[in-house]
Amino acid sequence: MLKKLQQKLILIIMCLVGVVLLVSFGMVVATTYHREMQEVSHTLNRALRIMESKAGLITRSYDALFNNGGSSQNENQTTYANVLDEDGNTMGSSYDSYSGQTTLSSTELEHMNKKAFAAAASTGRIDDMYYKKETFFGKNLTVVAYTNAYPTRSAILSTVTWCATLFCGSMVVLFLISCVLAKLAVRPVQKAWTQQQQFLADASHELKTPRSEEHTSELQSRSAIS
Repeated sequence: MLKKLQQKLILIIMCLVGVVLLVSFGMVVATTYHREMQEVSHTLNRALRIMESKAGLITRSYDALFNNGGSSQNENQTTYANVLDEDGNTMGSSYDSYSGQTTLSSTELEHMNKKAFAAAASTGRIDDMYYKKETFFGKNLTVVAYTNAYPTRSAILSTVTWCATLFCGSMVVLFLISCVLAKLAVRPVQKAWTQQQQFLADASHELKTPRSEEHTSELQSRSAIS
């Protein structure tokens, strides 16, 4: 009985603390995902604005957009942007930053442009690239920007791996601590149980002894009468 009680205490401690750890690590992963996707959104918006400026679709200079675009672009990300006509064909102007790290051939970029143009959603993912597009209906033009998904995916995967490893290690340590705490918690119960068993044994002995003497005396009396 005491062993089962000890096991239940260990299980309760591990479940309660495990849930807290899961929630905490889940929040870390969610925060990392949100931050990385915000960076992707900023990078795509910046590329769109620069491409639109170069194409004359907006009046602000793309040099100013480079210098005042908010947070700096992640240097691990490769960004592409193109202007597409009403049929989804790539027009002459283009914007390509950090292309020395990851380059797309014109055929690959044209293929991605076709997919992005045909996609119903204005944002999404094509192969290993995130995309965002804006359509200027008055001029029948669409501007689409891409950024490499690998840095974002790598950062999120690294966070998940780190959290999973830390969670497993924490659960092992927690199990050892729970065993010690459960033993300490059960010790008073075990002591009381031992005392109760000793009391019952003593009481049983005390009850049996007078009865035995009475039985012996009765036998002796009968023998004397006979």
